[in-house]
Amino acid sequence: MTWHNAVYGSRNGSDSRDWPSDDGPVYGRVPDELIPEERLRRLGGKAFYRAHEVIDSARIHDFGYTYTDDGITLTALVDSADGYADDYSVTAHVDQGIGDLTASHCTCPAYGRFGAICKHVIALIMAYDEDPDAFEALDGDSSDPSSAAHPRPRRSPRTSRRLQAFMREREQSRQSDVQSRQLTLLKEIDAMSSSGGSTGAQQGGAVSRHLPIGSVVLRPELRRFGTSWAVRLRLTVPSRSVAYVVKDVAAFIDTVRHQEFHSYGRKLAFVHTRDTLSERSRTILDVLERAVRIRESVTGGAPFYRRGAEADTVLLTGDEIGELLAAFVDADAFLDYERPYRMRTEPVRVVDGDPDLGLALVWSDDAEGYVVRHRLDVLDIVEGSSASFVAVAPSLSESLSRRAEASGAASGGDEVRIHRCSQAFMRARQAIDVLCGTERGEDMVVAAGDTDLFMRTVAPLFTAVTTEDEAGDRPKSESESGESGA
Repeated sequence: MTWHNAVYGSRNGSDSRDWPSDDGPVYGRVPDELIPEERLRRLGGKAFYRAHEVIDSARIHDFGYTYTDDGITLTALVDSADGYADDYSVTAHVDQGIGDLTASHCTCPAYGRFGAICKHVIALIMAYDEDPDAFEALDGDSSDPSSAAHPRPRRSPRTSRRLQAFMREREQSRQSDVQSRQLTLLKEIDAMSSSGGSTGAQQGGAVSRHLPIGSVVLRPELRRFGTSWAVRLRLTVPSRSVAYVVKDVAAFIDTVRHQEFHSYGRKLAFVHTRDTLSERSRTILDVLERAVRIRESVTGGAPFYRRGAEADTVLLTGDEIGELLAAFVDADAFLDYERPYRMRTEPVRVVDGDPDLGLALVWSDDAEGYVVRHRLDVLDIVEGSSASFVAVAPSLSESLSRRAEASGAASGGDEVRIHRCSQAFMRARQAIDVLCGTERGEDMVVAAGDTDLFMRTVAPLFTAVTTEDEAGDRPKSESESGESGA
């Protein structure tokens, strides 16, 4: 093995870096194998694992063997994958003295591609190891002295390859669990020693094995990611004034599920349990855990993160983000939200009820028509099956007006709020997107000739809260004479 193959893997399928050996070095050879399994893995690379499918599907048949002066030659036919092409003819010659493949051939298209042998050659050797009696002699005449000179050896019983692989995988998992528990114990001991010993920890030191019930708070961070929502977590302990970003959400969920000890540094290390989390945090955990399980079940246990997402991020659907936001409605708690086109998050509250967008139809001499003004910009809309939410912030003109006023500094500036909105609000969603879905301060203009059309199509979607008649004796400027609020 060269250093290049050891680091990057070999092009011809041997020394594959994708499927490293899990048995360690093999010294000598197993007597009931034509070729040691470790050598067979290196010869086949990825084809070694695909060879099981060839055997399990019973596509390989008409086994034969013949002895030569330097070993044994195996032959078989393999049904084509599509079932229409001719059977593949596969041959393998094994030098039994050295326990290695010295020659092979297969008529399948994959054989010899990039210099690698195909899965059918590997399957042929596996099939002989599994059941040598299924192979028939190709010498023709049983009295041939060459047959008598090379009697086929009787092989000792052996465990089936698939069962052996399963047992080996379980053993590796068991050893990994033992190592994980040992590592957790070492981390716990290190954390306690850093805090001055177990006595100091019990007396209020920086580290304690168990935290009080409900003392850990999860604070989500939300941002729009295409048609989904990207969620990150921040773990805080208010009583200690410490906060950490959860770097791997799936691993954090597993840690809580298995009630494991985990250290975030010298200031925070504890046994993770559901009881340690606050009630709202447990709801957040349930939403994320269900989302992770669904993604893993769809991908068969493979990493579920889509392109653009990292280990510290989980992508949620509208329904899932709606469940998460419902836990914050009218609560004395913040979550972090990143509005579109901004690279920073800000704390926001979630309130119940439709926002007052401040829509007004105002005549403008400059536009020579009516201008639809609004006080709030619609930043994002979450449409869930059980509840829908809308994120709003003061429009540019509203923000400038507040800053110009003496009380503007205390009015909240351009802070974002998320509202749980009604079905009536969602029915007008398309109109709201047109009229308020912008952060550029752009107001829509209605030409005088299109006023009737506007009143027939758009106005019925909203409820008028201010009309010209209700204005009473209040003096009106020319721009206010046609005002109509919604």
